[in-house]
Amino acid sequence: MKDAPTSYLVLAAAAALATGTDAGSLTLIPVPGGQSVYLTDVSDDGRVVVGNTGTEYFFWTSEFGVVFVGGIAPGSQGAGGTGRVSADGTLLAGGNIGPAGKADASIFSIVGGGWTNGPNLGSFCDISSTSAWGMSADGNVVVGLGYPSLCTARGFRWDRSTGTIAAMQSWFGWSCRASNVSGDGNTVVGWQADNTGQWRPCFWRQSGTSWVQTRLPAPGGAATLYGESVAASQDGQSIVGYATINGLRQPFRWTQATGTVGLGLGPDPVLPGSATDCNSDASRVLCYFRAGPPPTSGEGYLWIAGRGYVPLETVAAEAGVTVPPEVHLSLPLSMSSDAKTIVGTGRNTALGIDVTFVLDLRAGGGGCAADLDGDGFVGGADLGLLLGAWLTPGPGDLNNDGVVDGADLGLLLGQWGPCP
Repeated sequence: MKDAPTSYLVLAAAAALATGTDAGSLTLIPVPGGQSVYLTDVSDDGRVVVGNTGTEYFFWTSEFGVVFVGGIAPGSQGAGGTGRVSADGTLLAGGNIGPAGKADASIFSIVGGGWTNGPNLGSFCDISSTSAWGMSADGNVVVGLGYPSLCTARGFRWDRSTGTIAAMQSWFGWSCRASNVSGDGNTVVGWQADNTGQWRPCFWRQSGTSWVQTRLPAPGGAATLYGESVAASQDGQSIVGYATINGLRQPFRWTQATGTVGLGLGPDPVLPGSATDCNSDASRVLCYFRAGPPPTSGEGYLWIAGRGYVPLETVAAEAGVTVPPEVHLSLPLSMSSDAKTIVGTGRNTALGIDVTFVLDLRAGGGGCAADLDGDGFVGGADLGLLLGAWLTPGPGDLNNDGVVDGADLGLLLGQWGPCP
C-alpha cells in the first residue's frame, strides 16, 4: 500500500470539528486543487470510510487518516464503479487491473492488504471488463456492470463464497446495470435501459438458476417510470432511488405493499432530486437536490419517515454538531446501516473549494439519542421503531453494540418524554 500524501493526513487530523463529549463530530478533509474526490461508503460502526480520487481508491479512519490502496478508480481511463466497504470495515470493493490488462471488479483487504480480482462475463468495453457498484454487508456478494460481448452491458452478481458470477436477466437484451445490493445479498437493484436508451428502475431476485428482473411501476398507474434503483434495505424488502414523477425527478421508496411512492419535491420545488442510500429498514433516506453541475452545487438532506426532508446541517445541529456556515454538506453519498454516520462531498463557499465530510452522529442528540424519528419527543413512535428492529443492527441500537435488545430498550425508556 502507498502512504497517503502528508498534506492529506495532516489536514484530515487537523480539520476534525467536535462540539464536546456529548456531541457528535464532523470531520472535513479538504480536496486537493484540481482533483475530484468522493467518499462513497462507510462501515456499520462508522470507523472505516472508503472513497476515491480520480485515479485510485483509499480508505480513511480517524486514527490513520487517508491511506491510498491503488486500483483503478471510477473515471480513470474510462473505468466505472463506486467504492464499497463491508459492514465490518475489513473489505473494500472496487476496480483493479486484471491479468488481461482490463479493469475487473475486485476486493481489497483493508486488514491484510492486496487486491483479489474477480471473474468476468467474457468480454470488455474500452478499459473495463467488470466494475463493482455494490457489496453485501458480509462482503461475500459484489454486484455491478460487465460485458458478455463487446460493449454490451449487463448487470452481474459475483458470489465470492462460490467463486461464481451470474448475469442479470435483461429486458429484450438491452443494457442494464446492477447498481447495488441489499445487505443480505439477495436483492439486486439497478436500472434497465429501454429502446430509447432511458433508464427504468428495477430489481432482480433469484428464481431457480436465473436472476429475474422486476421493473418498478409508476405511482398510481401513471406513465412508465424512468430513473434508477440505488439502494435497498437490509432484507431487500424496501428499495429507494430516483425517478421522474409528475414531470420532475425526485427520490422514491418502493415496497411490495405500497408500490412506488415519491418522497416529494425538495424545499425548492423546481430542483430535481435523487436518493443515494438508505438505512437498514429504509426509514431514513439520504438525498440531494441540485439544479445541475458541478456535483456539489446543491444541498444534502436526510428524509426521515414521518418528518420529511431535513437538511444535513439541521441533522448535525440536533446531534450537537456545529457545521460552519460556509460549509454545505451538499452531496451525501452513503451512510451506515443505523444512519448514525453520513459521508460525502460538500463545498466551502468562503474558500471556493470542495471538501469531503464524515458526519458522526453516534454520540449526538444529548439526552435524546432515543428520538429515532427525529420529532423532538421520545415516545411510542420511537418505541415502535426500536421493537421493529429487535435483534438486528437497525434503528434503536442506542449503545452501538451491533444489536437492538433489552439494553437499548432500557435506554429508550430512560429518555421518555420531550427532548431537552
